[in-house]
Amino acid sequence: MSYIQNNLSDKEDIVYKANIHWIIFFPTIIWGMISLLLILLFKASTSEDSEGILFYAIISCVITIYCFIKELLNKFTSEYILTTKRLIFKTGIIARDTKEIVLAKYEGVLIKQSILGRLLRYGTIIATTGGITNKYKNIKNPTEFTYHINEQIQKSQS
Repeated sequence: MSYIQNNLSDKEDIVYKANIHWIIFFPTIIWGMISLLLILLFKASTSEDSEGILFYAIISCVITIYCFIKELLNKFTSEYILTTKRLIFKTGIIARDTKEIVLAKYEGVLIKQSILGRLLRYGTIIATTGGITNKYKNIKNPTEFTYHINEQIQKSQS
């Protein structure tokens, strides 16, 4: 059971759950391609420079593994939830960062998307309340998430 499900108040239900987009793995993919290229260069080389190529291939593989584990933990430990009463953003597993916005105090949301973000349907959501701004990057389908937020606010006001 998730952290948020364990901390829902009475008569509070989850309306929508946003996810992190797969684009967070892009640096890992790039490092993996560099690692593969260096390994292929090492296999093809017969000169005395092969030790240098092997060193860089190993470093590149370590960076690839580190990036993959870091982003995998980020993806599976982050929860972006809209409930009937609140908007909750939770990240982290050991060092946890949780931000909650009560829908009654919610002021607005801004979506930032690059051209690539629009094509691949990811972006940054900036939620504001009482002068406080919270920024959440690489959200999958940010316009759909925003639609559900605004719909829930209208339901709670009527």
